[in-house]
Amino acid sequence: MSPFFGNHHDADTEADASEPDQGHLPRLIELGAVLDEAVKDAAAMPLPRVASKLMSELFGSNYQPRGNGVDIDTIAAPLVPPNSGSKFGDPTPEGVDILWDIAVEQGTVEQLATAVNG
Repeated sequence: MSPFFGNHHDADTEADASEPDQGHLPRLIELGAVLDEAVKDAAAMPLPRVASKLMSELFGSNYQPRGNGVDIDTIAAPLVPPNSGSKFGDPTPEGVDILWDIAVEQGTVEQLATAVNG
């Protein structure tokens, strides 16, 4: 192969093994049973544990205010299994909506607790 494009196995030696390969992940609509399991797991978690997971993954050490793009649309991202996203026209699976509701519910509970205790 041309040196311009590198060798076939260069990506394997440079890639971080802890990061999933985006080229081999299913689309959001293809998650099926994996998404169903994530919904069951999230629904079974106590809200403080959900809050801890969301806060650590969304606002962890790499968080930069106004730089990470954390907004209402990405609030459930840590609860959704790894995927390659959606294509235009793909419907949003019901499980994603449920995970989004769980994430928003935990945020609402935290805000109410802060208001009552604050």
